[in-house]
Amino acid sequence: MFMSLVACIGTNAQKYVPFPTENAKWNVFYASSWYFSPMDTTLLQYSLKGGDTIINEKTYHKFCQNIGTKDNPVYRGIGGIREQDRKIYYCGPPYTLNHNAQGDDFEYLLYDFSKQIGDTVRMNEHRKYVITEIDSIKVGNQYRKRYQISGPYMLNNFDYIIEGIGSVKAGLLGSITDIPTCVGCQYEWNFVCFSQNGETVYLNPAFVDCNSLHMTSMPDSKASNQFVRIYPNPAINKLTIDFVQFAYGEIQIALYDIMGKQVAWEVKSKNQTMEIDVNSLIEGIYFVKIYSDNNLVNVLKFVKN
Repeated sequence: MFMSLVACIGTNAQKYVPFPTENAKWNVFYASSWYFSPMDTTLLQYSLKGGDTIINEKTYHKFCQNIGTKDNPVYRGIGGIREQDRKIYYCGPPYTLNHNAQGDDFEYLLYDFSKQIGDTVRMNEHRKYVITEIDSIKVGNQYRKRYQISGPYMLNNFDYIIEGIGSVKAGLLGSITDIPTCVGCQYEWNFVCFSQNGETVYLNPAFVDCNSLHMTSMPDSKASNQFVRIYPNPAINKLTIDFVQFAYGEIQIALYDIMGKQVAWEVKSKNQTMEIDVNSLIEGIYFVKIYSDNNLVNVLKFVKN
């Protein structure tokens, strides 16, 4: 019985799930900050809507962004997506820019679902990633292949992509979105959900629902590890962050409550130890997000008494 079940799952996992061609939507949590200000957050909503479009004599499925609201959407066409031989191509701008530095009509190879472990996927002349693992995950009532990929242009240098969905870590366009380099600025984006025909197909478990910026919780972790520890825990007035063997560059600290709302922010520092005043926080569970050179490197949990 057990072997039959495994064989059945293996067979289902091998059935390729193509990319959608219409009535599909990807939501992305996007946050940005300039000159050490608190993070501004928004929900980016992208969809395949309105039929086909021609770009550089190639036929794409029209890719749109909702520039309105959830209740009163206004869809603006910004590019296109096409699939050929299990390769997913995208033409249009990334998340953080109003235009693509290489031109809005430049085509990226977003994903190649024909590759195997160890293969390299070249997205363009300068960008590439390597497939490090492949497994299967159940989405709805079917199994799909999930790829772990690694590349220098990705947030934290790795991502997960799923057949028929794309990235479930940085979002559909995360792998082609540059992290801007500037003094006092910070950017972050996270996949929220993928839906089709108005139904949620895959939801990032860190978020409450498909259209919410509220998180169920930040990633859980112990209050100490070999690189960073925080104390006292629970904290009453002051929270100390001690960077034990911390090998990163300049750092930034942000505090979030259980709903994912930012409640405190500390500017860059190279100190071995930092103290944060938490006296004004109400009692509850909080999370410390530690950034280095605008990249998230650690998340720690503490309790405020």
